[in-house]
Amino acid sequence: MLTAYSTSSGALYISQARAAALRALEIDEKSPEAHTAMALILQNYDWNWQGSEREYRRAIDLNPNNVTAHHWYAEHLMWLGRFDEALAESERARQLDPLSLIIAADNGAILYFSRQYDRAIEQFRKVLEKDPSFNRAGIVIYSYVEKGMFSEALAQVEVSPHHVYGEGPWYWSTLAYIYGRAGQKERARRELEKLEPLNHRQQADPVSMMWAHLGLEDKNEALADLEKAYSDHFSVMSTLKVDPALDPLRSDPRFQDLLRRVGLADSATGNVSQNPKASSNGNPQ
Repeated sequence: MLTAYSTSSGALYISQARAAALRALEIDEKSPEAHTAMALILQNYDWNWQGSEREYRRAIDLNPNNVTAHHWYAEHLMWLGRFDEALAESERARQLDPLSLIIAADNGAILYFSRQYDRAIEQFRKVLEKDPSFNRAGIVIYSYVEKGMFSEALAQVEVSPHHVYGEGPWYWSTLAYIYGRAGQKERARRELEKLEPLNHRQQADPVSMMWAHLGLEDKNEALADLEKAYSDHFSVMSTLKVDPALDPLRSDPRFQDLLRRVGLADSATGNVSQNPKASSNGNPQ
């Protein structure tokens, strides 16, 4: 999980994670926790979607009440665009642990990635009412952007823990993305200019650069950022099939090639519309 929460290269931690999961399975092949850990490794680093699903299902077979297995399997299904199944697994996780904020926030993520923006915003707000500093719910920002609610998106950035503890790459890149999507290109460029010196010193991760370039509609640079993220196994690669923010890139052959390389091309995972549109209430048309 360190890769996702620190926006670091998967290569930094995966060898230790894999060794620990394999050792756990050697000790007890019937450990649902070990199978769940292996499922996440196969998913996020190997992009072995079929193997990952087998591990999640094995974990759930071993213990149908294993909340983490249901929770992470819901996310797995989300990345594949199997949203109805994802929501069902998310609901099962919620029933098992009704007070979990991360399960509630990830339910909002499923709604966001399935283009149900109003429902996503409602869900994220419920989480933030309980804990305003709960970082995962901060991705409500991207639902606001898709709805054109740019003031709300900017307000959420200002209360994000990423900003409260000091400005940095995430803060600048997110502002660049919001300002760019709002049509304020000069303000977006000013935020990008804060990132570029860090990028030259290799202190800015490619994902932060990608969001800034997406805001400025610089497709070539955004695709170059994704290529770097692919090389270093950043967790953003799991989002390629479903993230609406990436829709402007979908028609480019380079993006389609990335989808193929991470096993998320339509032929491998089932067809999902490459440019779904949402109505004003956030429901797919």
